[in-house]
Amino acid sequence: MKNKHFSAFNNYGHFQMSLYIPERLRIDYKSFLKGRLEFRVLKDPKSKFLITLIHFLENGLIYELPFDPQMNEYSDSLTAEDLSIIVVNSTKMDIMDDKDLKLPPCLLESWNLIWEKSNEFESIEYSREYLEWLNTLYSYDIDTLFEKSEFVCLI
Repeated sequence: MKNKHFSAFNNYGHFQMSLYIPERLRIDYKSFLKGRLEFRVLKDPKSKFLITLIHFLENGLIYELPFDPQMNEYSDSLTAEDLSIIVVNSTKMDIMDDKDLKLPPCLLESWNLIWEKSNEFESIEYSREYLEWLNTLYSYDIDTLFEKSEFVCLI
């Protein structure tokens, strides 16, 4: 899980995802966000945690969107309906492209079904367990995680 970060919210109340892409990948930054995006979710066996995977169909790259609702106000995640994606050249630290997406209800619903369960736990306990679960995913490559995940939508 390198070269990406799913921060909670930007100044507009959107979920925000920053993609840090090194020049050595030789990706056309300007066309990075032009194609369709496939969203999938991977849940732990108890459906207590999830991680979202986003597949950029134009270039085949897959990124993870980890999100711990205990690190933010849960009510904020209920009202956010947009995702802002920022593509950053990590070699020069320049913003190369950005895109705002209206998130479909099916994706928001899949997130909220899990995130509302987080309120049943102490925030420190939940955050610790979520991080431990994320660390178990390091033993898999991204393609395996993608295959194990559940399709949610195409945008």
